[in-house]
Amino acid sequence: MASRKTLKKAIRNITDELLTDCMALGMTGDADEARLSALAARALQMEQEFVARVNHTEPGSVRLYYKRLREELLQEANAIAAEVVKL
Repeated sequence: MASRKTLKKAIRNITDELLTDCMALGMTGDADEARLSALAARALQMEQEFVARVNHTEPGSVRLYYKRLREELLQEANAIAAEVVKL
């Protein structure tokens, strides 16, 4: 299992990439600013949620917990990225 610090750093890197994509698309002027702002807020909320979940590990099967956390993180990040691409 990777350290919590490494996992938090990975979550922040994913969020940074999503926010960068939103900003780059916003600079082109082709996209709806309100939707971009909503997606950026959703990415920041996702970061806060997953970092909080890393900080408070549920007792029991820790390996399964972190595996599920990573899968959910990737699902959410992919969903946000897909919406950015649609704009």
